[in-house]
Amino acid sequence: AENKKIAKQQQETKLTEMADDIPAKDLIFEDKTDETLIKKPGEILGNDFMILNLENCDVYLLDFTAQITIDDCVNCRFLIGPCEGSIFFRDCKNIKVTAACAQFRLRDVTDSDFCLYSTSEPSIETSTNVKFGPFNGGYPHLDEHFRSAKLETTDNKWSQIFDFNKPEEGRNWGLLNISEFEQENYKAIDGMSAPINPVGLPIQYGGSVDEPFIVGAQGQAQDGDMMS
Repeated sequence: AENKKIAKQQQETKLTEMADDIPAKDLIFEDKTDETLIKKPGEILGNDFMILNLENCDVYLLDFTAQITIDDCVNCRFLIGPCEGSIFFRDCKNIKVTAACAQFRLRDVTDSDFCLYSTSEPSIETSTNVKFGPFNGGYPHLDEHFRSAKLETTDNKWSQIFDFNKPEEGRNWGLLNISEFEQENYKAIDGMSAPINPVGLPIQYGGSVDEPFIVGAQGQAQDGDMMS
């Protein structure tokens, strides 16, 4: 708990130093229950963002960011726009996430689903019963935000999971079945253009991208697993 308090203080200091004309208090969602929390395009502008201690909330970060940390969230749903750096979930349970980033990390997360765009292998640590699917998000100007975050929409390693605590048998993680997968997790905004998703879906998940994808990180894929 003390380490988290110190980390929070350090991150808040960094937010204050880095924020470009945006008050640090507007770059945090904290201590909320049963709420819908939204940041619209133009309200984050490539800054860091923090999310702490939410329960049963719907969270929409509809802008590009530098990095995001998310701690102690339960029974929440997230739609997170492109992040140039890392998105790090810690100590969360029963969450559903759609997110795009350069690096995706989990630690001490259980019973949760993630639909990802990640340019590197997503990593998990001391996490169990987590499932992954391809990126399914959409909102106005999402294509522009991918460019602002310097993310190439065709370079998605969502299924190449690296597990720091790989069990002797089976996996701590799996892929979402098509019956569990929601093809469009879109958010419309009044007065803006229609939601858009510039990332193609694999045909295995109802899309048009007819290419095999690797299941598991290099060196951890079981018998060279590949879905085609």
